[in-house]
Amino acid sequence: MDVFENLKEIENIYENLIKNAKDLNLKDIEEFRKDQIREFEALINIKNELVNDALGNLTLEVNDKIKEFEEQLTDAMKKIELEFQNSINQLQKLIIQKAEIDF
Repeated sequence: MDVFENLKEIENIYENLIKNAKDLNLKDIEEFRKDQIREFEALINIKNELVNDALGNLTLEVNDKIKEFEEQLTDAMKKIELEFQNSINQLQKLIIQKAEIDF
């Protein structure tokens, strides 16, 4: 009987060892998973900061280009107004000259 009891005790010890090994392995896997999630979240945060910086830089560049375009457009409109006014003045002079010749 002692042999069977010893075998039963050895079997229980073996099952406990297997259960403990599984528990430890599962804990290792869970800890590894948590570490990977933390690393991934940190990487995502870094990438988000890079994207946000790039978007901020692009926004500033677009704003600068818009201001430059507005200034060019304003200058062009001033030139058009000046040329238009010059054309009106020249037309008035021509009308006056023609009117004087006719009288």
